Amino acid sequence: MTNSTLIQHFLNRSIGWDNLFDSIATNRSNFPPYNIVKSEDDGTEIQLALAGYSKDDIEVSVQDKVLTISSSGVDKQDDIEYNYRGVAKRAFTIKFSIGQYQEVKDVSMKDGMLFISFETVLPEDKKLKTFTIN
Repeated sequence: MTNSTLIQHFLNRSIGWDNLFDSIATNRSNFPPYNIVKSEDDGTEIQLALAGYSKDDIEVSVQDKVLTISSSGVDKQDDIEYNYRGVAKRAFTIKFSIGQYQEVKDVSMKDGMLFISFETVLPEDKKLKTFTIN
């Protein structure tokens, strides 16, 4: 079975997933550019390139397992005359779906990059249990 066939079978037999697939299909913006990196400690990190933005310009939130990163835009009309303007601080919203046991561990910003680290937090009933034999 191909991936598209599997997805079609899933959609034909599921309820309540249409919003997720709609958000994936409509999130076509390439701004801001980002990386999703698997880290050494078996975690994951999202890295966003945000040249010209400061910590105060960015909002990071999680609700219903959806990570939202946004900025209302900070471009101001000023008296500067540009020969070329390639760095724009425009408004954006980008969303990521977070896995069931993933939690945001840390959010930091350095050298124009926003770093969002995740860790896997398994509930006790999902953790490996090893027993000694009596």
